[in-house]
Amino acid sequence: MNTILFSNVVRREGKYYIAESLDVDISSFGKTKRAAIEALEDALESYTLGKLMKEVEGERNIPLKEAKRFLKS
Repeated sequence: MNTILFSNVVRREGKYYIAESLDVDISSFGKTKRAAIEALEDALESYTLGKLMKEVEGERNIPLKEAKRFLKS
């Protein structure tokens, strides 16, 4: 499987860390930097899988679980 790299930044806002992608309009947060980054990684994975599945299936929405099974096979 190919690797897709995103440029991300993390900043602190009050009690939380905000992690956001500079390449796509996606962000997440957590109580620690690591938690914010992990949440952003999950969000970017879902975003990427959704884009890929739309391309493969011609714009038909596919549930995330089905998409992950498809990509692992």
